[in-house]
Amino acid sequence: MAGRVLWNVPCTAHRTTDGLPCNAWSVRGATVCRVHGGMAPWVRRAAAARIELLETARRMNGLRTRMRDLIEQVEQETGRWT
Repeated sequence: MAGRVLWNVPCTAHRTTDGLPCNAWSVRGATVCRVHGGMAPWVRRAAAARIELLETARRMNGLRTRMRDLIEQVEQETGRWT
């Protein structure tokens, strides 16, 4: 599960009976649980896009870290100081 984005977000909906917040976890990538519309096609599409964006950001952050390490390594090997 190293490559999977964690999604621990509680449902943002409120119960209609008493108005209290829903205590369920939201669908992965969404902000609502399955009972409050998390399984609707448009919510699932938005959730998939949100997860893809987060995974892309994670990959970009990893590339930036590796690039920084390579630059430091080259500077050490060539004797340049930053």
